[in-house]
Amino acid sequence: MNPVISGSHLVRERSDPETKPLPQSRPNDFVLKNEAGLKRNNPPWPLIERVVCELEPRSHNKFAILEKSLGWSYVQTLRVPEGWLVEWRAFFDREVGCYTHFRAVTLCPSSDADLCTLDQVIDAFRSFYRHAMPPAGLKWRELEI
Repeated sequence: MNPVISGSHLVRERSDPETKPLPQSRPNDFVLKNEAGLKRNNPPWPLIERVVCELEPRSHNKFAILEKSLGWSYVQTLRVPEGWLVEWRAFFDREVGCYTHFRAVTLCPSSDADLCTLDQVIDAFRSFYRHAMPPAGLKWRELEI
């Protein structure tokens, strides 16, 4: 079990997400959207991966988001020429608006932006799809939004 932090406090422990198989379908769990206009309820994992891989900087298809349909939690990415930005929002109580918003932190030597690789983006989307916590392989900075 690995400790997981939310903000500045320990929330819970989680098992290794790699031990869970990818689900084939989760009715009404997720909505996948991209900047090009795609909106798909209950998307299968291969579609999510393809949509993320097809994002292109300097186009009208550089952004994708995977949302939980019954909540306000999501993982999203923006494709920029130098790499990928990744954010993760986890809602704990919609009634009072209690959530934590993180950005993946992987500083590129040639930029001050929090840039990720495609593999890191896929790992983040896969963890979210599996209902796991953000991947431990990335550092996460809490954002005040």
